[in-house]
Amino acid sequence: MTNIRRTINLLIPRLLNLDKRWDYLFAAAIAAVPILVSVAIGAEHSIAQNGTVYRGYLASYNWLAFVLIFPAALYIVRLVMFRLGGSSIKSGSHDPPVIQLMVTRKTDRLQLINDFRNSVFHFRSLIYSVIVTVFINILDMREVIGVYVNHWSLAQPIARERDWSVIFLTGHVPAAENLCLVFSAYLVQSLVAILAFWLIFMLAGHNHYFLSRIYQRRFSGQTARPSDIVINLSDPNQCFGFRPAYGAFNTQVLFLSAVGVLALVSRFINVDIAQTNAIYDAIGSIVKILKADVAELERIVGALNIHELFPDVGQVILALAWLAIFFVVAMPSLVKLLPFLGRHRIEWLIEAYLREMLPDKNLAWKNAQEPTEEEVNVTAASFARNSFWPTGDNRAKVLFFFSFFVFLVLICPLEFDSSRLGKFFSYYTCLIAISWALTTIFLKTLHFPLKYVDVRLAEVKK
Repeated sequence: MTNIRRTINLLIPRLLNLDKRWDYLFAAAIAAVPILVSVAIGAEHSIAQNGTVYRGYLASYNWLAFVLIFPAALYIVRLVMFRLGGSSIKSGSHDPPVIQLMVTRKTDRLQLINDFRNSVFHFRSLIYSVIVTVFINILDMREVIGVYVNHWSLAQPIARERDWSVIFLTGHVPAAENLCLVFSAYLVQSLVAILAFWLIFMLAGHNHYFLSRIYQRRFSGQTARPSDIVINLSDPNQCFGFRPAYGAFNTQVLFLSAVGVLALVSRFINVDIAQTNAIYDAIGSIVKILKADVAELERIVGALNIHELFPDVGQVILALAWLAIFFVVAMPSLVKLLPFLGRHRIEWLIEAYLREMLPDKNLAWKNAQEPTEEEVNVTAASFARNSFWPTGDNRAKVLFFFSFFVFLVLICPLEFDSSRLGKFFSYYTCLIAISWALTTIFLKTLHFPLKYVDVRLAEVKK
């Protein structure tokens, strides 16, 4: 285990090195291997047999795209973690933005940076990403491998998806060679997935590190430690003084947006036309459904096939992964709720809550133990004015709205049809309205625990 850990710790700086530009060409070359294999065995073009078309590898654009996706994924992982971690593995490196928020002395700075990088770039993150990817591949490849097992056991092989992965059923390609193509293609997909999940784990590590360094009296005592981040209630930007770390949080939002666009492209590529027609049909029958027409509802539900909406496990994982990324990126919005978290509880009183978030010297109270009602009101108002999201609640609303909208589309995408424009715009208008409602509910949910303690923590009296 020690040797594995040492090897991974040596590998991580290499993988995150932005200066190694030849790596992108190498990644593209690896992603091109399945293309070469498909050409070599004759599985590159589609083959029609008995009225059924088996789509060739060159006609499977979502798989061909890995030649671009793999190097792009590697670059994105490196760029995001450089901006968040200020890694010294690239020339012109900088301190991690989170470190810039700390009450640190120069003598502590290097130690804090090392602690930060050891936490965020921990070797376990890469191991976990490999484990998750292996598990997903087992689920994703189960059906395809089953076709080969049935073929070699002389049972009747049945393939739900007719493409290059089972093109040997046409008799034009030997099964063993076809299986080599399958493994080479899924290996490339696995490498991209490992990078994606590794980045998610590192983002989670970064945001957990940020939250764990926010000053809390029960852990730090009456005085903030050098490694603590003390919230600034007087911040003119009303973001608790987190402006030096804006770049880290905004980078995560940009990453989430880019992933959302790619996820939507992947979903639309894989949606069956029959399901698109079924959704349009459901929109046309919405009036009957609202009138509780049970027969019409049963007909619509019967037409919407979950297996066609999500043709493979990968599409299900895509939606779940998007949800996971959203919650990871949204973690910094928990700053105001930190007193609710952890093993050691505090009294659910407004004085105790505010005292928990601020060291004595930052409390504008003459007596930290027995503040006046006016002092509590002023401090609570300052606390309530500051945003949940480190870069402002207006950006949080956009982030949450976009995330909910993308998730709804991932669940049930509807392709554009110029002959049914009214239904198309009605459908997405409805999704926009639902997304906005979910955003409002989510933000109110964040306020609820504060109101449970005292409404003054969540609302400013006018």
